[in-house]
Amino acid sequence: MNSNSELTIQEFVSLLWEQFSLQNFLTKGTEQFEPETTSDLLQYGHIKGWLEDQDQVYCNQIIDKRTAARILHQFMKIQLNQKDIQNISEAEILKDLYSCRVCANHVAQIFLKKIMDCEEIELNGERGFIFNMLKPVTRKEADSSILKMFDYSINFAILSHQASNSGSSF
Repeated sequence: MNSNSELTIQEFVSLLWEQFSLQNFLTKGTEQFEPETTSDLLQYGHIKGWLEDQDQVYCNQIIDKRTAARILHQFMKIQLNQKDIQNISEAEILKDLYSCRVCANHVAQIFLKKIMDCEEIELNGERGFIFNMLKPVTRKEADSSILKMFDYSINFAILSHQASNSGSSF
């Protein structure tokens, strides 16, 4: 597959799960799930709550950035037990953050955790930033975002462990 080719939702979810398995997050005490088919994986994600009905029904549609952000954010919360950043006001530099109010927190979390990038634009002579929610996700962007998500999760786990051992919290 070409690194600039656009991905479908099921291809994105398959890459996410493949990397999840490679990162050895399936450890003792967590559910061991090895899907036989992509359909099994989509159903599993839906049952767990990190996928929605539409992801399963329209799995062959091209995935856009807002959908990828939602899936990554929900996966981090549910599958990796990551907490949200409480104050998302720094994400308000994104001019399109509230163009999808349902997506706003997902996009803000993924943007603030530096998992997906924004784009700089010029509008009416002013420079600003957008997430570009409807932009299709390429294989290259998916690979990068998924790896950044796991890097963030690993670093967060290390910091949490260090803080719990020192008696402090952050």
